Amino acid sequence: MLKIRTILLGFVILFGSNIYSQDMLSTISKKLYKCQLQIKPKEKDLKKSFHEIRIKIDSLNKFNSIKDADTIYFLESFGIEDGTFYGKIWNRNESIEYTYYRRKFNFNQKGIFTQYTCKLVEEWNILEICEEEKVNSTMTSPITIFGSRISFKKGKVKAKCIKFKEFYNFERDR
Repeated sequence: MLKIRTILLGFVILFGSNIYSQDMLSTISKKLYKCQLQIKPKEKDLKKSFHEIRIKIDSLNKFNSIKDADTIYFLESFGIEDGTFYGKIWNRNESIEYTYYRRKFNFNQKGIFTQYTCKLVEEWNILEICEEEKVNSTMTSPITIFGSRISFKKGKVKAKCIKFKEFYNFERDR
């Protein structure tokens, strides 16, 4: 009888933990969607697509340490030329990078965004991001990137978002 209770308790804990993670990512994604809409409402369909992609990633159980994090970072962009979505989600324990093209994920991507871009988002250094955008976004048609930071404080989810043009410094970022 004790074995059965222990096994049942184990299932309840595992199942409950999984539901918590899924509910949490759904809540986070909704917060990000609202936050991103405040930046530029005209791109509503694009931001809705980012939200839908985050939900699909959650359904694939690709980002599992969400319940252990105090802060989660997101970088998301869309290639207009080929219709590919690019993304990175990370915290202090885990990181995933992906492309999403024609309803298919590729999680074998590394270095979609530069280490320096990730560092600035992680530090939430908005002034430096804006400066980099001015100085090093000289490409003919730079990709627009949405950077987001989700923090958890006292049971509340707080979202901050920024939109910026891709920047690259050959000496630093190669």
